[in-house]
Amino acid sequence: MKQEKNELRARLVAEFERTLDEALKEVGDLGTVRLDEVEALGVKVGARTAQGVSQGVMEVGSGQTAEGEACPKCGGGMHYKGIKRRYLRMRSGEVSIERAYYYCSQCGCGHFPPG
Repeated sequence: MKQEKNELRARLVAEFERTLDEALKEVGDLGTVRLDEVEALGVKVGARTAQGVSQGVMEVGSGQTAEGEACPKCGGGMHYKGIKRRYLRMRSGEVSIERAYYYCSQCGCGHFPPG
């Protein structure tokens, strides 16, 4: 788990640096930057960073399969149906994750277990 966090941290720091570099190129000369440009820079970098953090954290552990998963609705045995992509709308923006998907043949319930 600690290694996952360290790897995620390194990836997020690299993404933040790229985002910041791109935003600073758009601003131009920092000696003549206007207040509205400073604010726009902060908002843009903040929004991209927040979405990157959300996406990165959601990806950790996604796609794992859980053997013998029980149906949350009827308790029956669920059948693994493969990896499916889901899109989540979060305050930081839309993120996508790939998760194991299960289907219960007894009650027809589909389920993405926490992962």
